[in-house]
Amino acid sequence: MAAVGEELSHGRGTLVRKLYQRLSREIMELRGDAGLDKLLIASIEGNVETVLPFLQYGADIGAAEAPPAATEYARRLAQHGIPVRALVRAYRLAQDTALQHALAIVETKVSDPQLVAAVARRLATANFAYIDSVTEQVLEAYEEERDRWLQDRNATREALILQLLDSEPDDLAGVETTLRYRLSHRRHLSLIVWSPLAEQAGTYVANLARFTNDLADELGCAQRPLFLPRDQGTGWAWLPLAHTPTRGNLMEAVQKLAAGISVAAGEAGIGISAFRRSHQQARQAYKVMLAAADDAPMVATFSEIGAIAPLCDDLPATKAWVAETLGRLALDDPSHARLRETLRAFLLSGSSYTATAQQLALHRNSVLYRVRRAEEEICRRIELHRLDIEIALRACHWLGRSVLTELA
Repeated sequence: MAAVGEELSHGRGTLVRKLYQRLSREIMELRGDAGLDKLLIASIEGNVETVLPFLQYGADIGAAEAPPAATEYARRLAQHGIPVRALVRAYRLAQDTALQHALAIVETKVSDPQLVAAVARRLATANFAYIDSVTEQVLEAYEEERDRWLQDRNATREALILQLLDSEPDDLAGVETTLRYRLSHRRHLSLIVWSPLAEQAGTYVANLARFTNDLADELGCAQRPLFLPRDQGTGWAWLPLAHTPTRGNLMEAVQKLAAGISVAAGEAGIGISAFRRSHQQARQAYKVMLAAADDAPMVATFSEIGAIAPLCDDLPATKAWVAETLGRLALDDPSHARLRETLRAFLLSGSSYTATAQQLALHRNSVLYRVRRAEEEICRRIELHRLDIEIALRACHWLGRSVLTELA
């Protein structure tokens, strides 16, 4: 073992080259940055320098400490957002490369098969003990730096985004570089994403970010979306779109991901003003969905419910107004719910019995009956109070039990 360690020490340059060539060749994430490349070499050299004395002098290799260059390289990978799996794989490949290199030296120095086997076992044990000890240390350095870096970066990103939502930036190019998101001449769709499951998972923000990325892929976004966590269960997002999706497209994509996450969406538009306006609209849709609570749909867009948002500012007053406007039609039971939806569809169709029947898959006479029954429950002529009735019906449709009248 001492002889092998000495031979490795004399030819350490060869081992370093072998390690660097294999890691840079087989791990794509470690390529492309000159600064990281130099630090990778320094990390390899540091690890080789650290492990050789243990082989030469037989000390407890499990007590080895990661060299400073190795821990710094791990921190730098975290700062660059390179996934931790690349770091773990680097040490696995290094372990294999170094062991094969050492075994090749054993074969040139030892002819006794039993001695070869004994040395190989000792080398494998020492190699594993070193990698096991050092990877624990560098992974801890990576995780600490990733957490710190993400906190700092998120604070900077949050400040920039909040400033963008409030005013025009002085340095648009600098903001785009920091956010890694192009603002000008791009179509933006703002979303607010959240889930009640966040109460059971302190790290749910990561799930929201992953959901946002997956949703962007489903909607055909060529670039990464911009995501800003607001609390452990809510995030703001902007999707860079090539075209504007319909509500059906959006609903289909959300349902396909089946993540139990609700989505409030603004309207898509091009440029910084649209970036800002779409977010304001998403917040209005979000307010309506929160007011609706369990009656809220999984997806809602501002174009559908924008007019309802102001009614959420004083729900008790809205509930009282809905009761005054709709009378018994505002009762919270299945039969009145059917009458409300039929009347709502009837008014949206321009008071066409035929179109309403087709939309609801009913016979025309059934629509006629339900509309008359709804008018009886309201106790007023629909055509004389059409606007108020339409708004009240929309409020019932989107806000559900929060504005309906409980049965006595």
